[in-house]
Amino acid sequence: MGETRERPILFSGEMVRAILDGRKTQTRRVVARSTGMITFEDVGVWPVRLGSDGENHMILCPYGNPGDRLWVRERIDLSEKRGEMLDTAVYAADGTVTPLDTWPWKRDFLPSIHCPRGLSRIDLEITDVRVERVQYISAEDAEAEGCVCDCDKKWMKPEDQDKPCPVSTSVFSTLWDSINAKRGYGWDVNPWVWVVKFKEAQ
Repeated sequence: MGETRERPILFSGEMVRAILDGRKTQTRRVVARSTGMITFEDVGVWPVRLGSDGENHMILCPYGNPGDRLWVRERIDLSEKRGEMLDTAVYAADGTVTPLDTWPWKRDFLPSIHCPRGLSRIDLEITDVRVERVQYISAEDAEAEGCVCDCDKKWMKPEDQDKPCPVSTSVFSTLWDSINAKRGYGWDVNPWVWVVKFKEAQ
């Protein structure tokens, strides 16, 4: 067994709420070297073996290995009450007051990328890591990403109505594009992604 490590990870306010509600237990992140003539071998095994122009080498998941931990970086806002800015910091995702006694920054909000370790309220333990194309996502995994379809499922067969809704994958693809399309990794490109499963760390 190797040493357990911890790394920061960014989530939007919507995804932070999904984690806090227990609706999000997976995240997909682009494999940085997923462009060009790269092909994957032993897909689903960590670390991943890459073959590029006849070369063979290993890349490690930058988010960690099963058993490692992730601490969530999220946006922090200066609290506002009746149009008056208060000297209190709150998590933007749900307005929960942070442990800060006073607001130490010169701006009205702190971007998630600058969230310090001491103000991270969510610690996650990685339970599994694999690699796949983003379009391989199943309806079940889309819901585990926090993308639950809000339809009534009446169009589905009665025996299927207790199963994940297939439309959830469309909800996920829309979310994916809103984050990754402008970076050149849109849904239609179908990039290779790290699939990181996690649970709340004890």
